[in-house]
Amino acid sequence: MPSSSSSKSLTEEKRKKWEADGYKISVRDLPAGKGEKKFKVSYSYVEDRETYNVIDDVKNIQKSTVFIAGELDTVIDPRDAKRIADNANEPKKFILLEGIGHIDTILHKSVKLTRQLLKLLLFEFGQSFYI
Repeated sequence: MPSSSSSKSLTEEKRKKWEADGYKISVRDLPAGKGEKKFKVSYSYVEDRETYNVIDDVKNIQKSTVFIAGELDTVIDPRDAKRIADNANEPKKFILLEGIGHIDTILHKSVKLTRQLLKLLLFEFGQSFYI
């Protein structure tokens, strides 16, 4: 599995066009419904991401790791994030945030996100957790 989400697989036709053009235009929604942003992504991104296999590489992490995914994320499938977390060494924690998408949706749902994270941290660490 490449480092990017398997749910966003690149067809051979799209890959060839991207390689021939040297870049592709990517579009991301801006927070709070403020439109979208277009930007160029170099073909070298494809070559780089195929160099790594996150499922294997995550096993090289020898520290406590927390994986956070939003259940509504359409950029990185939460099931892919869970598979990555499942392959990590202990100690590890996988957190699925309800009602949260990718980073753009987190920004305008920050109160809900903050409450979920604080509850988790207080539950996990109790009085040893300080803000």
